Amino acid sequence: VADVGFGAGGAPSLVIWTTTPWTVPLNQGVCAGGGIGYALVRPGGGGAAGRLLLVAESRVGELEAALGCSVEVVETTRGDLLQGSWCRHPLSGRPVPILLAEHVSDAAGS
Repeated sequence: VADVGFGAGGAPSLVIWTTTPWTVPLNQGVCAGGGIGYALVRPGGGGAAGRLLLVAESRVGELEAALGCSVEVVETTRGDLLQGSWCRHPLSGRPVPILLAEHVSDAAGS
């Protein structure tokens, strides 16, 4: 993520949830919830050990369960502060914006 302003160093990977994974190749942005808290975490083990991940703060426990390890919460931020930031598309590497959207929920997913 570029321009988010995390002081922890290094660019985090965004953990996203989609119910339509076949659309990922054509996605033009990532949506975040303006009223949702987000946590920058560092997994302690598994394939993601040491990497910085950005996930909804309320979903940290589910991320730990999915990874099979504990994570350290390094920093937190509000979703509205992510607007205007950019990230790299996971398949093409092209820059895509982080947008705020009302349909985003932290009730399930990441």
